[in-house]
Amino acid sequence: MFRYQNSPSERRFADRLFTSMICLFLVGQVFCAVVSRPQWSNFPASAWWPALFPDRGLFDAGLLVLDCAGIGFAVAYMLLWIARWKRSRGISRALVLPIAVAASVTGAATIVELIADTLSAGPHVLDSIYTVEAYLDIGVPAAFVVSVLRRRFTRARIADLLLRLHGPERVSSMTGALRDVLEDPTLEVAGWPPGSRPADAETGVAAGPAQSGRLILPVTAKSGEQLAVILADPSLSASDDLVRAAVAASSFALENAQLEAALADQLQEVRESRLRIILAGIAERRRLERDLHDGIQQGLQGLQIMLAAAEADAADPKASGFIRRIGSELAAVIEELRDLAHGLHPGALSQVGLEQAVRTMAGRYTIPIDVDLPPDRFEDDAELTAYYVIAESITNAIRHGRARRIAVSGQKSGGWLRITVGDDGQGGASADAGTGIRGIFDRVRGIGGEAALHSPPGHGTEIRVEIPCA
Repeated sequence: MFRYQNSPSERRFADRLFTSMICLFLVGQVFCAVVSRPQWSNFPASAWWPALFPDRGLFDAGLLVLDCAGIGFAVAYMLLWIARWKRSRGISRALVLPIAVAASVTGAATIVELIADTLSAGPHVLDSIYTVEAYLDIGVPAAFVVSVLRRRFTRARIADLLLRLHGPERVSSMTGALRDVLEDPTLEVAGWPPGSRPADAETGVAAGPAQSGRLILPVTAKSGEQLAVILADPSLSASDDLVRAAVAASSFALENAQLEAALADQLQEVRESRLRIILAGIAERRRLERDLHDGIQQGLQGLQIMLAAAEADAADPKASGFIRRIGSELAAVIEELRDLAHGLHPGALSQVGLEQAVRTMAGRYTIPIDVDLPPDRFEDDAELTAYYVIAESITNAIRHGRARRIAVSGQKSGGWLRITVGDDGQGGASADAGTGIRGIFDRVRGIGGEAALHSPPGHGTEIRVEIPCA
């Protein structure tokens, strides 16, 4: 019992105590056998007995010394267990408690038995005491079972520790979790950035009590990198399997936290890179639209004026007709160029805002398009993204969904512009069908928004997007 979960110093003391008591009892029993006759110990007189110097007085004195020594041993045994329980803390105290109770009960029963024997109690009294003592001794293996089961339950709770440690605040949440499973309210977990280490925790040095009286338990990754340090009550042992399991679980959780943080940083970098690409594309579209409108388109319109003047000055009807045809072709080219510039970046969007730009676009189609958008002005990237989503959705509804009526609605709420484009077409649209829906999703998510598609076959298509506009 004393070798169960005790420290090296306690184990050495217990070994000395048991050795001295065993020697005392062996010597005492041999002495009593040498100075007694068999019938004095309730054996038949014919039994073989090493009665070298029979002396009733010495025999009674030897029995008294043995009984007193047994009482002293039992008292010391109880006091040692009680002191050990009082010195222990946290989970160590919880595991020691059933053994300490069993040891105290067994010691108390032994004391009662030896006192009754010393007072020469009758056989019936001694038989009753022996019977009770035998039943109480069953508590010793029962105490070990309770302690072992509690240890197993604690190991299961340490496994649950991995499930409790989630999210970015691993160190702060780990402190509370370890306090629970190790039952140490003073436990602290100190973390530090990867690649650094505290002055009081060296790589490769075994855990042990610090000068402040705390137990230092370094938490290291498989690569040897220091992740954190656990400061626990010194009553916990760094060699205990429960403590080692808790440290291993902490190491696993912190390594996962580092991987998650690195993955989150990479994901954020990808998002920012995608946003920069989209914003660069928007700026480039705006520049091309401005160059086409202010440069080529203005030059072509100047040529159109010059052709109109040449047509008016031409005296030959044939030449005049030829110039007129050139002017018509040039007007068609200018119109196509205007549509191209409008597709790159609609000028009306910058001038009158999203609502009027969408109404202007809707007026170009032959099917009815209901527009219900907020009249507010938004940031350029939000307005252009919303305009692109609505224009692409309308094109898909007419070209692929064979819609007869389209509804465009939107509202601003909580820093988000929520837009819904629905039609009464044939449905069955898919983001993987190559109908431009994938482009809608990519553009919206590229600026940090969300997009959803609902298109059951035969029941039309509905596209919902949320665009940040704060």
